[in-house]
Amino acid sequence: MFMVHSLMLGRGSIPRNTPKKQHMRPLKKRVDDRTQFEKDWEKPMIIDNMEANKGYYNLICSIRDLGLYAEHDMKPHRNWKIGDVKKYFGVKGNKHALLQRLKDFRDGKL
Repeated sequence: MFMVHSLMLGRGSIPRNTPKKQHMRPLKKRVDDRTQFEKDWEKPMIIDNMEANKGYYNLICSIRDLGLYAEHDMKPHRNWKIGDVKKYFGVKGNKHALLQRLKDFRDGKL
């Protein structure tokens, strides 16, 4: 019978001189409760050599797309989802209530 020592196989307890890894605290992320629409409201963009507001541009396009979806039950394009619009603006409700709320915001009633 052959007896193989555990150190020969590398399974034994070999003392190591390496220090233990120190527990690293995760970096604290700054929580930003604003919606993407509110963040985009501050971003400028250039349309026809004039400065415009990215948030306002997305608002107008979303009103156009929601009107098409709510009144004619037609999606503006294949990958369009009403959930994405709700998430972007941070609102809840059905398609008609959402359209009215965005129009009110555009007209300054909110």
